Amino acid sequence: MRSSHVEQQLEVPEREVSSRFKDIVKMLRFYAVLRRYGYIDPLVYALDVDQIRDTLLQALREYKSYVDASVLGEDADLPGEFAERVPAGFRLLVNTENDKNSCLAPIVCIGGEARLALPSDEQLSEFMQLINNGGLRYARALAMLALAR
Repeated sequence: MRSSHVEQQLEVPEREVSSRFKDIVKMLRFYAVLRRYGYIDPLVYALDVDQIRDTLLQALREYKSYVDASVLGEDADLPGEFAERVPAGFRLLVNTENDKNSCLAPIVCIGGEARLALPSDEQLSEFMQLINNGGLRYARALAMLALAR
């Protein structure tokens, strides 16, 4: 009986993180899809809150610069062989300066409307408060969700 109680406690952070911080999860999922784990691994092994905050801010800064130079494309814009390999929840981004360069970006569907996943400063602040109050397990849950979806 004790092991099921422990399992339930471990599930709580994942449920809370996935429901409240979809944009942050999707941003980190973007790095996982590209096999760039440099922003995910530190969340798993973090020993303090400052390390988590710094990692998330660096990830967000790089992610914002990536999407600021691009626009959301349509599924029809994808070449046939590429369209089959696009992960669920991702769309094509087209570089506005040179349409020949395209890349993937995560989308979030809320209320039947799809938009580019872009964590706000408010979301990051709320997440950091959650970690300050609830411990590093929330950062580990965030990393697990980014890798699992």
